[in-house]
Amino acid sequence: MTNSIIIIRGNHLDKVSEIFECFKYNDLDQDRAFENVDKFNEYLFDNYSEFANREIALRGLWVDNGWTIISDPEMVDTVDDEALLRLSNKLNSEVQTFIIQTTSGSFGFAKYDKIKQRHFFSTDAEVTDNFGSPLTEEQGLNLNEKVFVDDILKLANNFGIDLEGKSGNSFIVKQLGYNDEMKKELEQFKQAQTNQTTDTKKPWWKIW
Repeated sequence: MTNSIIIIRGNHLDKVSEIFECFKYNDLDQDRAFENVDKFNEYLFDNYSEFANREIALRGLWVDNGWTIISDPEMVDTVDDEALLRLSNKLNSEVQTFIIQTTSGSFGFAKYDKIKQRHFFSTDAEVTDNFGSPLTEEQGLNLNEKVFVDDILKLANNFGIDLEGKSGNSFIVKQLGYNDEMKKELEQFKQAQTNQTTDTKKPWWKIW
């Protein structure tokens, strides 16, 4: 099971371009609409990797119970502190993230409201980050090395959020292009990887 979710307090569907600009994306205006959450998730998770190879990010989007919800199948935006802080300040709104990845045993939660207020992350039964004071909504939940799926789902529910989207009936999959800044960063990363590979091919006695 994989859930990588960003939630923003309020309905911000009229600010979609501004939202994704915070993550260095451009809206390509090639949306796909779904009324069924299972078909929405199937399309999103079956196709995001292929699109990523073409430098296009697929993100799911819907509104529920007064929150704008973004599904990030790549699990990259949900851990981008700088972008999430930009988003909270740009929209003057509370932003939260929830991560469930059972294959790697990774579970996380974060809250931003102009500043980073809370961040918890555990992987393979080891807490690797536990920043900020526990929130009232965390009471009675295992936000520790024993955290599991139900704890994150219940935590979201305590904020009035259905992470699985079962209460929704209108979903959008957005196609997002990388902006120039992101393209430059990716090119630098690829170059660094190439240089590292070249270095590893040197004979063991070569130190230059």
